[in-house]
Amino acid sequence: MITLWKHNWNFTSTALHVNIKKETEKAVQFEVFDNPKYTFWIPKKALKLETDGNDYTVATIAKWCKLGEWYYKAADRYANHYKR
Repeated sequence: MITLWKHNWNFTSTALHVNIKKETEKAVQFEVFDNPKYTFWIPKKALKLETDGNDYTVATIAKWCKLGEWYYKAADRYANHYKR
């Protein structure tokens, strides 16, 4: 399980628990841990993946990355929101 962080412009952070479903040269497809039916793609150049040993544990999405509707639906329902 990976915690996918998105630091928003309004001084909040969103933490969404996901798994990597597919990975290509240019993008990574994530599925939401709580509901695997929700999947979305994020470009690799917009991700900062951190590893703990052999597995990814934390991923941060760049602020400039414009995310699609599927990410926002998943974040509204399954993510935790924190004030910075």
